[in-house]
Amino acid sequence: MLNENKTRRYILQIACLLFVSLVHAQELKKVSGVVSSDGEAVISAHIMEYSSMKLIAITDIQGRFYLETADSALIVSAIGYDSAVVSLNSTVLEIELNKITDLLDQVVVSESRSQKALKESTVSLDLIQPKLIQLTAPTDIRYTMSRLNGVQVVDGQPNIRAGSGWSYGAGSRVQVLVNGLPMLSGDASQPQWAFIPTEGVERIEVIKGAASVIYGSSALNGVINVHTRTSTVKPYTFLSFTTGAYSRPTRSGLDYGQGTPIVGNVSAFHVSKIGELDFHLGMNVLYDQGYKMNDYERRARVNFGLRKVNSDKQRIYGINTAVMRGTSASFLLWDNYEHGYTILDSGLTETQGWRVSIDPYWSQQTNNGKHEIKGRYFRVANDVDNGDTARDQSNFSDLMYLEYQFTHKFENKLKLITGAVGQYAQTQSPLFSGTQVSNNAAAYVQLERKWGKLLTNGGIRYEYFRLNHRQEMKPVVRAGLNYELAKATFLRASYGQGYRFPSIAEAYVSTSVGPVELFPNPDIKSETGDNIEIGIKQGFKIKGIQGMIDIAAYRMNFQNMTEFTFAAWKPFNPPADLGFGFKSVNIPETRVQGLELSIVSSGKIQGFEIQGFAGYNLNSFINLQPDSVVLVDANGSSKTYRELSYSEAGNELKYRPRHSFKADIIVEYKRFYIGAGVAAQTEFVNIDTNFTYSLIASFVPGVDSAMKDGISAYTIWNFRAGYKFNDHFQLNFIVDNAFNHEFMIRPADLGPPRRIRCQISYTFK
Repeated sequence: MLNENKTRRYILQIACLLFVSLVHAQELKKVSGVVSSDGEAVISAHIMEYSSMKLIAITDIQGRFYLETADSALIVSAIGYDSAVVSLNSTVLEIELNKITDLLDQVVVSESRSQKALKESTVSLDLIQPKLIQLTAPTDIRYTMSRLNGVQVVDGQPNIRAGSGWSYGAGSRVQVLVNGLPMLSGDASQPQWAFIPTEGVERIEVIKGAASVIYGSSALNGVINVHTRTSTVKPYTFLSFTTGAYSRPTRSGLDYGQGTPIVGNVSAFHVSKIGELDFHLGMNVLYDQGYKMNDYERRARVNFGLRKVNSDKQRIYGINTAVMRGTSASFLLWDNYEHGYTILDSGLTETQGWRVSIDPYWSQQTNNGKHEIKGRYFRVANDVDNGDTARDQSNFSDLMYLEYQFTHKFENKLKLITGAVGQYAQTQSPLFSGTQVSNNAAAYVQLERKWGKLLTNGGIRYEYFRLNHRQEMKPVVRAGLNYELAKATFLRASYGQGYRFPSIAEAYVSTSVGPVELFPNPDIKSETGDNIEIGIKQGFKIKGIQGMIDIAAYRMNFQNMTEFTFAAWKPFNPPADLGFGFKSVNIPETRVQGLELSIVSSGKIQGFEIQGFAGYNLNSFINLQPDSVVLVDANGSSKTYRELSYSEAGNELKYRPRHSFKADIIVEYKRFYIGAGVAAQTEFVNIDTNFTYSLIASFVPGVDSAMKDGISAYTIWNFRAGYKFNDHFQLNFIVDNAFNHEFMIRPADLGPPRRIRCQISYTFK
């Protein structure tokens, strides 16, 4: 009897289950739709059932999705957008997401080359928005970078948190990218700032600290990644015309008869979509008479791109190209302090240059990841006229770059980023002692996983370099974590190794600028280092203002750091051959450590829209072996770092300030806006003593007087104001170095005097 009851009960349970399953199957709905924001498709948006929170669909590259569900509502979420709950009252849905305005939730991609919220970053990462670029009308991106806390650009070379000093012509320790592709020349590994399309920038991400695992050799000190606008359903057009002039300098001795040098800049950018075909077109023309003797720049650049979106196969492919032609004259050293804008020996070196890039790319979206291939061909060609037929400085270099990357997100919240890179560079020029060839191959992998409030990541990269017959291999690793301590409070810690192989220029450059020579160092060693950082990011909201405060403590150790050193490298043979000049030499062991505080805010109070940032850096930078020999001069004398140092202690690294502060604010009210920025630093702690005490100082006089006057310390104010006539036209007035302050940006070179400009811009969305 008991067995009969059990059998009946089992049969009844099975029947009920079958009935529920049939009813459930009958209630399944087939739903399709598209997720967008402001006319732009939202890719990889996650769609979950409201009741079970189960992920049931991910949008494709057109923002479309297809699913089946018995639920009555869906939850739609994507990085950088507010989540939305959608009722299933239709089988065809058009879902609009709002972009997140919270500063902590801004989307960044540079740390791991995949999207994440800024608050989840395990390294110090700053953002520059396009408004700062448009309203300051920079002639190139380097001037925008110089406004950012902890970043300096000297003679075109960027350095972050005092990670390098002055290194004219040496390879960059900071990797500069445009849309993930390197913007460094193949010969000198120098950033090509003028080639970056300022008119089309969407945002700039700056990683502070070693990032060699993902970005390779030149990322020893950090990364500057420029992202340009992509097309949306709504076309975007920007035009601007800027004109102005430099003021006369404060001291009469600085006036070499230049009058009032003028500067003018015309920019245009357009991006739009026709079906599945996107295109963009940009241009920039600059005419700058310069504020120093024989120093000017004239250039024109055009960039164009096409992109095809194949939604059926989840594929995107396209090509970008750019061409720039320019003429410029360079200024290395002043004649003396009294005549700081007059060039040494009044010589003129003119350069007519071409820049050409061709960048094909392809990506394939998968359900949980992406395959991506990026390529670049980059040619730099310079026809140099220095008035000396016996010394040909003309040069050109070709760089070819190819990278494959695969990203996959597993169901257990583990994310994999892996890839391989190949690079080839060649130059043929007497400037670099003939034909030189450099090769680089690398493979990398990084894993990232989130455990509740804790996010962890780690990676490794293996590099192979070859410069002519010299070969070298090196692994580098990194690890980081980010923990949400409380609401809007995020603690982070990171460790990253860095590695930089010498550039062709450092090893083989041989040229002169007036009586001063640049010497090759074929025995230059690779730089290695590591970066340790602990930081905390705190978000806040006060009435209509939101913002975040970031505090970071960091320490960077370097082995064989390269320093640009001024010495007598050849026997003294006047008048034609003085024998002194610059060479890149290795410093065995150094340490840079410090503290950085930054505040970013934006919001609206009583009709006033406010956006701004401020930051302070305190740095310590020392040579851990100041009594080791770093060079042997032309007389056979061995010189230690301490003997070559201007400072009394003799162990501080050169051309660096100990304290720096930068801030910027923009206030808008109805159709008016005003803005102000300030950059301040203390004086250089140390420089080459040969600039101030030796026979060399008699040929480049005045550096010692300038150091005693303390003009390497400065506070520079910039102001701007504007009026919007309507939604499209705007008039801006921009004043740089408003108080016409005199300052020395590095030995024997003064910074620009006051510059006043007027800009008219047109924007159409």
